[in-house]
Amino acid sequence: QPIQSTPLVTAPRIIQVIEKPLDPKMTLEKVVEEHHEVVRTLLRAPKIRRSYQEYVRHASNEYKVDPNIIHAMIDIESKGNPKARSAMGALSIGLMQITPQTAEEIGLPRRKMTDPKYSIHYGTKYFAMLLNKYHNNKILALAAYNLGPNKVDRILKRNGLDAKNVTQENFGPILNRITRNYITTILTTATALDTTQR
Repeated sequence: QPIQSTPLVTAPRIIQVIEKPLDPKMTLEKVVEEHHEVVRTLLRAPKIRRSYQEYVRHASNEYKVDPNIIHAMIDIESKGNPKARSAMGALSIGLMQITPQTAEEIGLPRRKMTDPKYSIHYGTKYFAMLLNKYHNNKILALAAYNLGPNKVDRILKRNGLDAKNVTQENFGPILNRITRNYITTILTTATALDTTQR
């Protein structure tokens, strides 16, 4: 049986997300087996996009950031839980997992860190600042959001990389596995959100 379609999981959408062709002889079951994370994201896309949609739309318009990336960041950072707190040492808080130190730097009042409207607004503002710092390079901006810009700067310097020429291919392998997966998952989710809007 050739690949079959469902309202959200179609061969063209999977191809767009994974950025490579599928064997046309593959059954839908085989596609799901090989690309189960992509399929799961496609199926969850409407729910991810509906979460805090108005806040995301407003903040992404103000800071000229792709709203699909912000939705993806909220999903990956906190699973949409406004009271989420990091189990790691960074003490990140809220929908977009902002640290108290970063909150102070970007003007987010500490008492508002778990407020969805404020977390999304200031998290988007911070991501836009990182995009500006790294010449609109999403890979570096996401790495800096996850690791901190100082660490990213040190990695670039240590490996002799110019921020303008960084790609997943030349930057991903020198990152730790957690940050590498973080970037890949957010970009994959954002692409899935984009393709399911069409």
